[in-house]
Amino acid sequence: MTVKNKTGVKSITQKYTMKQMQPVLLLLILIVVSLIFTGFNKNFMSWQNWSSILLTACTVGIISIGQGVCKMADYFDLSVGMVASLGGLLVAFLLQAGVPLLIAVLIAIIMGAVCGLLAGVLVAYLKMNSFITTFALQSAYRGIIYIFTDGFPISMTMKECFVPLTSFCQKTFFGSVQTSVIAMIVLYVVVHLFLTYTKLGRSIFLVGGNQKCAHICGINVIAVQISIFILCDILAVLSGILYAGRMGTATAFLGATIPMESIAVAILGGTVAGHGNMLQTFLAVLIIFVVKNGLIMMGIPDFYQYIAVGLIMFIAVMVQVEHKGR
Repeated sequence: MTVKNKTGVKSITQKYTMKQMQPVLLLLILIVVSLIFTGFNKNFMSWQNWSSILLTACTVGIISIGQGVCKMADYFDLSVGMVASLGGLLVAFLLQAGVPLLIAVLIAIIMGAVCGLLAGVLVAYLKMNSFITTFALQSAYRGIIYIFTDGFPISMTMKECFVPLTSFCQKTFFGSVQTSVIAMIVLYVVVHLFLTYTKLGRSIFLVGGNQKCAHICGINVIAVQISIFILCDILAVLSGILYAGRMGTATAFLGATIPMESIAVAILGGTVAGHGNMLQTFLAVLIIFVVKNGLIMMGIPDFYQYIAVGLIMFIAVMVQVEHKGR
């Protein structure tokens, strides 16, 4: 039931209902877009094509989990693309040196945690702008990668030391669903449970909504802020490792557009400071990559994808600004 006070302002109950409708709206957009592309190509709705969409979305999809958590706390992390590259390259170097796969992955995760800790300390303790700070870190990581690789990728084909990683990442389930897709879905579920049922997860929303209120409530705001960046960069490392194993190549520069694509996903998913959820983020990932896949199947050149993603991000920002103004 719609309830208004004397000033005509909508009640808290109605606002909460509107927030509940966001996943439904995103799902409807996904269905409509899928039906439009199916009209141009009947193979669009095939299981094989949807497996391809999910597989292509894995890298940005996993990174978008961490980026979404950052956005919930009112921050950005532009270094995630280079951190993902560092993760894949580090595991490749360690496997070449004879280090077992699990230990190599654990070392890479620790490296990601250190990268996140560095960003968190700079932002939380020194009060530096997260956008500028992580952009600077991105440039630094790019330089480190170039020093050790000269910009060349590490091929994992025809080398026995890489078999444990490539065979694991390229393993398929249900006919054509690779490990990376399963890992992405599991990570979305785990992070959703973390945000919903843990004290630290719930604290992220309060810190993003009102830091002063969070401090009054006894929350260690600085610790929460640092934890956010650590989680974000660990997820970036995992994404880079899965990408390297799936493609059979540890690339030096995973993708310059990944940070902005992950931010676009967070915004399209309705994530704002103090509010957001993983279901909406996952649906936003699907919308963006369905559009990309559909354009390719229509024979439209790849560079039009950038225009499409830009327009999606622009519309999502406009909707958020209008809703916030109301």
